Amino acid sequence: MPTYPSGHWLFGFASKVYDPLLDLHTEDWKKFKIQTKYYNTELHRGAFCLPNYVREALVDGE
Repeated sequence: MPTYPSGHWLFGFASKVYDPLLDLHTEDWKKFKIQTKYYNTELHRGAFCLPNYVREALVDGE
């Protein structure tokens, strides 16, 4: 789904089965030896980091 009309466009999905970090399997990904200009597993992990104000809102139940 496009999130905004300029810059990088993103694809989002939801799962009740897979966790985007716990099910990443970094070593398995590296075995494919796919060369990309943008994606890497560190970027993947970073995509799921939350800023402090969002973390606080989640803890506070907002």
